[in-house]
Amino acid sequence: DSVAKMGRSNKNKSKLTVCKKIDNKDKVDNKKLQKALASDLENGIKEEERMQELLDLIKNDNYDEDIICTLATISGFVLESKGIDLFSKLNGVKQISSCILHSNVEIREKTLGVMSNFILTGGDRVVENIHSSSFITNLTQLLLQSSKLMDFSCEVDSKENYQKEILVLKQVLQLFMCLCEASTVLVDSMDIQILFPVLLTIIINKSLEYDLRCIAANCLYTLSEENKNLTNLVVNYQDLLRGLLDIVTNNTSLTMLLSILCSGILINISPALPSHHASEVKENSIKLASCCLDLNLISTILKDEKKCFEVVNSSYLRIQDVALEILTNMLCTEEDDQSSWEDMDEEIDQFLSAEEESADNNNMRLLEVMVNNEIPVKVVGMCQAYNELAGLSNEKFLQVLNNTRSRCWQYLSNYVVIAPLDVLGGIDHVKMLWLLLKNTLLNDQGIQRNCEIMDAACSAMRSIALKLIQCDSSKVCCEEVFTMIAHMLKFEISVSGKMNLVNVLGIIGKELCNSDTTFDILMKIGETLKDLLCDTNSTLLLKAEVVDASVDTFADGPLVDIILQNSKLLENLKIFSNGFKSQIKCHRATLGDNIGIVNMARINLIRFLSYKESNR
Repeated sequence: DSVAKMGRSNKNKSKLTVCKKIDNKDKVDNKKLQKALASDLENGIKEEERMQELLDLIKNDNYDEDIICTLATISGFVLESKGIDLFSKLNGVKQISSCILHSNVEIREKTLGVMSNFILTGGDRVVENIHSSSFITNLTQLLLQSSKLMDFSCEVDSKENYQKEILVLKQVLQLFMCLCEASTVLVDSMDIQILFPVLLTIIINKSLEYDLRCIAANCLYTLSEENKNLTNLVVNYQDLLRGLLDIVTNNTSLTMLLSILCSGILINISPALPSHHASEVKENSIKLASCCLDLNLISTILKDEKKCFEVVNSSYLRIQDVALEILTNMLCTEEDDQSSWEDMDEEIDQFLSAEEESADNNNMRLLEVMVNNEIPVKVVGMCQAYNELAGLSNEKFLQVLNNTRSRCWQYLSNYVVIAPLDVLGGIDHVKMLWLLLKNTLLNDQGIQRNCEIMDAACSAMRSIALKLIQCDSSKVCCEEVFTMIAHMLKFEISVSGKMNLVNVLGIIGKELCNSDTTFDILMKIGETLKDLLCDTNSTLLLKAEVVDASVDTFADGPLVDIILQNSKLLENLKIFSNGFKSQIKCHRATLGDNIGIVNMARINLIRFLSYKESNR
């Protein structure tokens, strides 16, 4: 059974946005800028000329004030989509990259503002523009320069300039977070060898502002996730890492955000630690996460709806989000690469079996610690409480809460997959989780439409269905559940969300296929699978899941052959099979680690069609 991991693999959902767009309201009074901003723009060519004129000003002007005003103007320009396109087309990132190392602190500050707005407005479409420039290298150099100010013996011309430099340092760290949130490509291009010790030093420096230390911790928490270059760094900077451990073990209610972020960093680097230290780090992190989940935000809101924004503006939601992410990822096991299963020799098979047994033992120990610290009980309680909040009139606030709600369900999804039935609390507790899930997905307005919650709930639906069907299939294998899944498949949810729903259809179909009284629901499942297989918007990975669900449902049974014919599923499976191998070759680059899963589906389909042909 697969378990979902939160974090870099799905960064837009797993990380909160730390950076905010910067609104520059500087007065523009110099003659060159007046000319550039003179009148309303008549057409696209004029806009391009205007942007180029601004970029030329930065390159050629010797007056700092002119450059500052120009950067402020561009910062506003890139808040608009067309401004993003023009800035990218004219290689604006390359043209202003050098400004980030300018001797004038205000020019550095304004350049950071331009880039923050560019990344936050442009999103995925600006990643390549940044990646192909020297911007990240220059930003790293600026971080090194700015971080030297942490030594209070260094000479700064004035207290005012020192404060400006500290502000720049904070903006640099925030911009690194923006880059981390934008793309894993940008994360991988960052020099962890330089960033690791600098960020660690900022985090453990108690004389610095708490907010600054938290931003640095946020950066390192993201950068250290699944980073293969950490082993040597962990050995070389043990003293700094002891400072992290001190923050985690000596946390207070006032430093909880910093503590949980440091805990996340230690979890990320734990593979590079000796096994006994790694286990200790994980157990301490679970205990800290349990304290984070004790922050009772829901009761505060239910008592007084006016306190909604007080909660949003506090760090409490962020604290709980990080805690839930850490707990979820602890229960995430690596999936097998199915591409080489058939060629695996006995010795390797035995080795992998021993590895799996060790991982299972580790998971059981983690589960025990989580249960002892009441983590599952607290997360279920949060899900129940968030369902109560669904009736609040404040829609903006509810949207903010959706991130935490989705994390709760993602944790429960992984927990239910790994935990044995007795650890879960027996079948009655699993039934309670199923009902809670349905109440989350269904509200007074119909099916839940928030993408984040839908994705997490789809994963949880699969996990709970697998457990529940072993003891009470009637709760899962019914018209109500099929109808809910059919509606959800029509919404804009992620590919992984749709794959989980298709998997549940396969679970239902496999359970019902041996009965001769289930024609109607099996027919609906067959038609739904056929539609997904024929849908040009379905990815190859989703179609592979459709193939597996079809094989599970319609291999054997008194009704399966007639349904395969009437639904036209068999006909379309044959058509798809003919081009399946060539599609895998075409999509090899984008499939990545999933190529083994897709190829196994192809092999299963060939065997399924051969079986059906031989039994005609």
